[in-house]
Amino acid sequence: MTEPSDDPFGLAGQTIEGKYRVAAVIGDGGFGVVYRGIHEGFGELIAIKCLKMPTSLDAAQRDALLETLRGEGRILHRLSRATSGIVQALDVGAFTTPAGVWVPYLVLEWLEGQTLGQYLRDRRDRGELGMSIAEAIQLLSPAARALAVAHAHKVAHRDVKPANLFLTDVGGARTLKVLDFGIAKVLADHPTFTEALAATRQGPSAFTPRYGAPEQFNKARGATGPWTDVFALALIFVELVSGRRALEGDDPTQLYIASADPAVRPTLRARGLPNAPEAVERVLDKALSIEPKHRFTSAGEFWDALSAAALGERAGSGPRLDAYGAEHAGGMSTAEYAAARGLGASAGAPPACRSSRRCSPTRARPPRRGPPWSR
Repeated sequence: MTEPSDDPFGLAGQTIEGKYRVAAVIGDGGFGVVYRGIHEGFGELIAIKCLKMPTSLDAAQRDALLETLRGEGRILHRLSRATSGIVQALDVGAFTTPAGVWVPYLVLEWLEGQTLGQYLRDRRDRGELGMSIAEAIQLLSPAARALAVAHAHKVAHRDVKPANLFLTDVGGARTLKVLDFGIAKVLADHPTFTEALAATRQGPSAFTPRYGAPEQFNKARGATGPWTDVFALALIFVELVSGRRALEGDDPTQLYIASADPAVRPTLRARGLPNAPEAVERVLDKALSIEPKHRFTSAGEFWDALSAAALGERAGSGPRLDAYGAEHAGGMSTAEYAAARGLGASAGAPPACRSSRRCSPTRARPPRRGPPWSR
């Protein structure tokens, strides 16, 4: 999301559906505009994300898209109740602006702080590069555990990146929350939306190439799912520790090559840290496997293995770090941690993607024409 420059929807000073007073634009990104607002009933600050829609959608298509968004909003609400590591969803709806523009929106909890991307830029500006493995694990643990909860619910993010991770304080402790769950997936998977964008050659990709897994660049490599989030989380970990971008390249083609190059996997040693522990390298090798079926199947499985490797213990034993970097009671794994909270599916079992079709990491789709990241 870029720095705000204007108000694309002209909403500053307006009240949405008599409930949410819009104060100012705080960010403008590919899929939407984020406003700072006030909940009129509670008098509390909120974030309002207004989505950018093609003007060609008819009434039936709008209704179908809104219903899908409401479904994703309900899922996000349930996930944010299950873990404090996911931003809370408060409402989903749609309205028409005074200029006649139809705008679906989400109301989210207001967070004070900065994205992980901003935090990393500030570190670079101060001349601070990589951090220790222990520091990186502690920093990313809240987001990793939040993704583990989502994966236990068979929900994948598919656009995990520093800009979608937010550093804030909860109860006086610093934590990392996951933003933008499900929105890119809903829009990218919705036929009327993607067809309208294709007709006008508008719109962003449903993922960020800098943190993209091979199957996101090329759908012939298989379906996306929790294993896709594992790949992105591993890239971010490598970036935190090495102080360098894990995937090197200046455009999607170069980034795809870096993502899928069998000769060089973007582990710590490949990024200039020859003394990285062998156990950590093995975990990263698996998390960054080119083929989805060879990766950890969930963020919880990956984070358990990485935590154990960093502690110098064999995977599957010893203490586990929880969402705040503390040990799970009794050394519980993420699967046990999820089960103890009534989350149903084991975070370590191969989850199916939430979509109109169940999918697995081995299910490949036939190749299509055109650059794979444009689809």
